[in-house]
Amino acid sequence: MATVILASGSASRRALLEGAGIAARSVKPNVDEDTLKLALRAEGMSVRDQAMQLAEAKAENGAPVWRHVSRPKLSVRTLSDQFIEAYIEACGDALLSTVGAYQLEGMGSQIFSKIEGDYFSILGLPLLPLLDYLRVRDVLQT
Repeated sequence: MATVILASGSASRRALLEGAGIAARSVKPNVDEDTLKLALRAEGMSVRDQAMQLAEAKAENGAPVWRHVSRPKLSVRTLSDQFIEAYIEACGDALLSTVGAYQLEGMGSQIFSKIEGDYFSILGLPLLPLLDYLRVRDVLQT
């Protein structure tokens, strides 16, 4: 089986691939994401296009071979101060390594009242469309 190169230092994205039986090697890109995001926002670029530009900047071969945009929607329930404090205490520093400072997994599932869209995309990788793409390219068996 081929090894997929993940242009990200994200342990959770790598775990998603490996959990699906995909050998993955993380290569943290040499991209200053914060500076690039600021520049893209200053240009008035949409959030969708910012995400695409960031992804392309992280790619080593410079030419994207696959693109996918997923737009899941999460509805946050009303949270008490006590719940928020308990959540932060229980999750600790792990929250600092997540986009948005929340986790959908574990205790984080209690934050939401409704989720629409792809679970894997919420975790940061549109896994099902990616697996389909890898099958079309004969990287995975059909």
